[in-house]
Order: sequence, then C-alpha cells, then structure tokens
Amino acid sequence: MAKEEKKVENVEHAEHAEEHKGHAHTAHHTAGNAGNTKLWIMAAVLGLLIILAGVQAVQLAGIKEKIASGPAVSTAGGNTQGGAPATNLKKSLDSLPQMVGGC
Repeated sequence: MAKEEKKVENVEHAEHAEEHKGHAHTAHHTAGNAGNTKLWIMAAVLGLLIILAGVQAVQLAGIKEKIASGPAVSTAGGNTQGGAPATNLKKSLDSLPQMVGGC
C-alpha cells in the first residue's frame, strides 16, 4: 500500500512541476548555482578593492615621506618669461577678462 501511495505522490508532484514549469517558482529551486557564482564574484571584487586600498595606502605613505623630507626641486623650466614669479603672476591676473562664462 505504501508503494502505491508514493507512486501517486510522485505522479502528482510531476504534474505540479509541469504546471509551474517556466514560472518564477522554478527559478527559486534552480538558483542555487547562480547564487553561489554571484557570491564568488562579489568576494573576488571585494578582495580586489582591499588590495587596491592597500596599494594606495603604501603610495600615500611614500608621498607623505617625500613631503616631510623637504621641498621638492623643480626640474622644469619654470620661470621662462624672466623676472620675479610674483610679477609674472600679477601680469597674468591683470590680463584675465573681467567676466568668464557669465551673462
């Protein structure tokens, strides 16, 4: 008797599954692997972000050390117009238009 009941249950389950085939209900049962993959991708991205933050922290420490060691020496041409830098700045500011991008 128990064997026949199981057979009936299996048939009913199969019929029920067929009714819901393609519906969101079946996605719930088959989403196990997809959820696992998403979890691994998120973990990999999080790991990458942590590594990048570490690299930036090391770079920042190096920059702070350079700043603390003294003024940087400029190797660029710098003052190409001659004269004091303050004078050149004043000339540059005087030559600007009064209104930029306004009405």
